[in-house]
Amino acid sequence: QTSRKSKVSGVIEFGDRLVVVTNGEGQRIVTSYEGEMVIKASKDKNAAIAARLQVPLGAIIMVEDGVDVKKDQVIFTWDPYTNPIITDVEGTIRFVDIVEDESVSEELDELTGLRQRVIIEDREKKLHPHIEIWQTKGGKEKRVRDFVIPEGAQLTIEDGQHVTAGTTLAKMSR
Repeated sequence: QTSRKSKVSGVIEFGDRLVVVTNGEGQRIVTSYEGEMVIKASKDKNAAIAARLQVPLGAIIMVEDGVDVKKDQVIFTWDPYTNPIITDVEGTIRFVDIVEDESVSEELDELTGLRQRVIIEDREKKLHPHIEIWQTKGGKEKRVRDFVIPEGAQLTIEDGQHVTAGTTLAKMSR
């Protein structure tokens, strides 16, 4: 199941720990680990909670906070088979210790028939694959984020690529 539908009609309310960013394609992506939404019986702030929804990291939100939802309306979609590594900032990708045939290899995905770049352990165990995100402001470069990329992760971006907040950098199979 890749989408969560409302089991009841009511008013959607985003929890205070639900962090949502809009990515470059205009999709609203969840970048928090502990996000929750509730569906209340009415707009009254003391209204009874009709449903609680745990919202996974990387979910694409299909509704706005505070709107009416109908029974069976899609609230969010997600990929239940992978855990994404998602950036919450915009910037330029820099691969560090991601070296062809040493810490990354190209593998054929037998299900999709597509080739994917997967992080592997290097023989000397000297490389520590990670992805940095750099921003340029006023002619100065600054590293704003650093993501450790674990062994087995499938890369979904390229070195030097410009990304927006909400972009998936890599995916780990569950």
